[in-house]
Amino acid sequence: MDAGVNFIDTSELYGRSEEILGQLLKGRRDKVILATKVGGYQWNYNTMRNRLQESLNRLQTDYLDLYQIHWPKIKGADHGQCSTNMENEDYSLIASSMERLKNEGLIRMGGVSNFRLHHLRRFNDQAFDIIASDQVPYSLLWRTYDDRKTIDFCESKGVKYLAYSALAVGLLSGKYGKDTPLAPAQSSNLLFNEPILTHALRVVEVVKGIAKEADASPAKLR
Repeated sequence: MDAGVNFIDTSELYGRSEEILGQLLKGRRDKVILATKVGGYQWNYNTMRNRLQESLNRLQTDYLDLYQIHWPKIKGADHGQCSTNMENEDYSLIASSMERLKNEGLIRMGGVSNFRLHHLRRFNDQAFDIIASDQVPYSLLWRTYDDRKTIDFCESKGVKYLAYSALAVGLLSGKYGKDTPLAPAQSSNLLFNEPILTHALRVVEVVKGIAKEADASPAKLR
């Protein structure tokens, strides 16, 4: 924050991050735009209201600027724990629950995360009065959402992208090679596995060369 950062995003699934942020933001809550995400696949109002209150308690605030659905239902996800894909009722529950939470003053806007175009298209138009953003992975190595149809749809509905993993889970930092020990989130990521890793590391070498010319670290390139 002292360096000018004014947007902070977390999730109830990120360990103790909400609790730690709540402590750090004491007396400075009004200086930031604060966002978090709800995990799981239960989006009825009562469940979301309870989960939101738990996040608010941990964050030591009485409202959120942005409250997001962490993942859509994808059959087989979560190590097989998700048994179905998104259904029509899920979209209406997300929109109606978010609207009620906003009307109660608990959130300013709602959002989604990791939703593809075929997901977004199944919301009705009124849902985009409350759904303001889609948080997606986006980096030099991960351009799935850099798609004209998706971008055009989001622009037509007023939905903004929020990018995460801008350094491709650390790969673009230039600190990783084929023999570097990895964290679980990295070892399970496609970018860190063959045959993609070899191609990705070629891109990283180019980035490192540009960084050297700019007298900067790879992570500081924009």
